[in-house]
Amino acid sequence: VGAAPYRPGPLSGYNVTITGVVDPDTREALIRRVQRLAGHYDGTLYLQRHAAERTDLLIACSTATEKFAQSRAFGLPCLSPAFLDAAEAAAALPPFEGFEVRGEGEDEAEHAGQAVEEKGGREHEEEQRKKEDAQGQEQER
Repeated sequence: VGAAPYRPGPLSGYNVTITGVVDPDTREALIRRVQRLAGHYDGTLYLQRHAAERTDLLIACSTATEKFAQSRAFGLPCLSPAFLDAAEAAAALPPFEGFEVRGEGEDEAEHAGQAVEEKGGREHEEEQRKKEDAQGQEQER
């Protein structure tokens, strides 16, 4: 009987941290689950873009923490503990959609931010067009 082929765990290659867990037993259980899924757990949030130890995922049990706020500001995926359930059940990395945790009022702020970006983008395009027109007129002289 041959050995089963090696299959990396769903979180293999991911650096994971956890936030918003007050109960030490719950925290330990979540850490063990991350490790059982082959993820690397670290209690510190590392946001450097090019560092090998950079945090890849935040499991958020609460949105009222500094780690959560920093993670959202940096664009780090903030996922509910149910994400670990899905990864364990599928024995594969599930898509993040449906497990994302958002802060209070974040959806409204995101829509407002998109509107501002769209308006800013149009204004920028208009400015660029005016500059190009002015340059074209100068070249004609």
